[in-house]
Amino acid sequence: MIGPLIASAVFSASGIVLPHLPQLVVIIAQLCIGIYLGQGIKLQALSGWRRLLPYSLAGSILLVGMTLAIAYMLSLTQPISFVTAFLSIAPGGLPEMGVTAAAMNADVSKVAAYQLFRVFFVLFIIPVLLKRIFRKPFNRQRSQDYYS
Repeated sequence: MIGPLIASAVFSASGIVLPHLPQLVVIIAQLCIGIYLGQGIKLQALSGWRRLLPYSLAGSILLVGMTLAIAYMLSLTQPISFVTAFLSIAPGGLPEMGVTAAAMNADVSKVAAYQLFRVFFVLFIIPVLLKRIFRKPFNRQRSQDYYS
């Protein structure tokens, strides 16, 4: 996924105009992603769905509501459309949001950039912050006693 993104960035930065995908290709890509996600659902793992349904619905509504609010604020403060802002910060994978952005005529490069930043932030920054927050205080006296 990173290779094509870097290649697209290099082409765009060098002034080469990249062609737009035909609408049929975008639709086929959305179908393929939907089929792939559907194949990953294991019905046996959904045995306690009645107990979890209220929490799932409440969490989903809260997540979409917060995404809508943040996207609205982002579209007011930055020169991007609301659809681009929403897809940029919506939870989901980079490929899914990129394909959806192409189908919705949003700015795919901005959506991909925001999503890629989010992925890198979660993979590289959050673990370091969590280690610092949850690190046990180092007891110097105890370590000096151990090594003496």
